[in-house]
Amino acid sequence: MRSLTIVVLALSLISQVGSAQPDAPVPPPLRALAYATADTVGYIIGGYSSTPGAPDIGKFILALRRERGGAWRIAADMDNGNSRR
Repeated sequence: MRSLTIVVLALSLISQVGSAQPDAPVPPPLRALAYATADTVGYIIGGYSSTPGAPDIGKFILALRRERGGAWRIAADMDNGNSRR
């Protein structure tokens, strides 16, 4: 259950980025598909859409880290749209 809490916190952190900076773009709705943690590292793999409930238009990976006993932080993120060029 602890891993699920980390997923919720990480996705919440991302959604707050836009609200913290008035001119920042609003992040798209994210949907976690898989996640895992081990000690001080973790990851989340998921999809994102343009609006809540819409089909995914891309995918993402978040790499998470924390100091022992500290808060989880996003160490790296990568995303890619589903459309072909």
